[in-house]
Amino acid sequence: MVPLTETRKSQYHYLDYAARGAEALQLTGPQGLGGADSPFEDDVAGEIRALGYEVVSQVGCSGFRIDIGVVDPAEPGRFLLGVECDGATYHSAATARDRDRLRQQILEKLGWRIHRIWSPDWVTRREGEIRRLRQAIEDARCNDGHDAELEALISNEEDSYVQQQAPDVERVAVAHPDADATLPGTVPYEVCEVGVSYENGDEFHYPQYREQQSEILIEIVSKEGPIHIELATKRVIAAWDLTRAGVRIIDAMAEAVRLCERMSLLEKRGDFLWPIGLNDMPVRVPVSDLKETYRDVAHIPPEEIQACMLLIIRHAVGIGVDSLIKETANIFGFNRTGNRIRDRLLKECEALQRKGTVTNVDGSLCCKDYQ
Repeated sequence: MVPLTETRKSQYHYLDYAARGAEALQLTGPQGLGGADSPFEDDVAGEIRALGYEVVSQVGCSGFRIDIGVVDPAEPGRFLLGVECDGATYHSAATARDRDRLRQQILEKLGWRIHRIWSPDWVTRREGEIRRLRQAIEDARCNDGHDAELEALISNEEDSYVQQQAPDVERVAVAHPDADATLPGTVPYEVCEVGVSYENGDEFHYPQYREQQSEILIEIVSKEGPIHIELATKRVIAAWDLTRAGVRIIDAMAEAVRLCERMSLLEKRGDFLWPIGLNDMPVRVPVSDLKETYRDVAHIPPEEIQACMLLIIRHAVGIGVDSLIKETANIFGFNRTGNRIRDRLLKECEALQRKGTVTNVDGSLCCKDYQ
């Protein structure tokens, strides 16, 4: 017989537990192998108890454990639902394949019902997550029968499941359906409505209009700053009933920016225009159904992305880089994280680590002042 690697040994024992339950652990009832893995899991377990159910923490064996097992009140010798949290156990798994394939696909094939909770969602959308959790438990109670197909699966050789290859699935960040729930510390993005209108759009680049353009620009920056110069230009030219900025318009806007800088009415940092005296970096989130509040990732200041990441890390209980990028994208309203968005967010995450503001401890990110 070919010797099992450590990973395959863990897989085998975990599947053995999933198939035989307490018997595999030489237990007389559903017991865990220790306390909660993190304060986050302890908090979730407390809410489950508040719903009237008994819970067991760290169910399983070896390095593969279900964070929380919800005991079936009708049959105390079995678990009704497995709850997975993105705590230390999740982040210490060798690969995303281990996390997802072992816990989700194989265990569900063996009869486990799995419900996952992400710590940022738990913090920012607590009531909504509790509702989801309650519904998952109720659904499990309504479908807790042991059917013939499940019994046949459990009776097969456990090692056959270990050898099955689950397809790799590309996972993308999807905006949470609770669109109105936001991360504490964020504010809705407010668009400056330019209250003037000019009919001479063809003359936008004429020097005599630079003063008016500067006044509008200051109004925009005071409300939307820091704002990317491309967005600021879009707002200004709208007053001239223009939708596209050619070379002459771009040059005219550059002159208006320099005029405002000389008068100390705004500050230009890279491609972003900042209000004078802005001390606290706002983290601004899009407003549902208001298209203008959704910004391209290139139009979000690096400082704002980093501030958002710090909010997430401080509210989460142990979060990995992938989860941080997902949640940051979610907060800024991105339904998908393609390479361009991911690379930009990853760049800011790495910047925080280089500055020492954030440290990576065994795969979990934490703020230096919160360690």
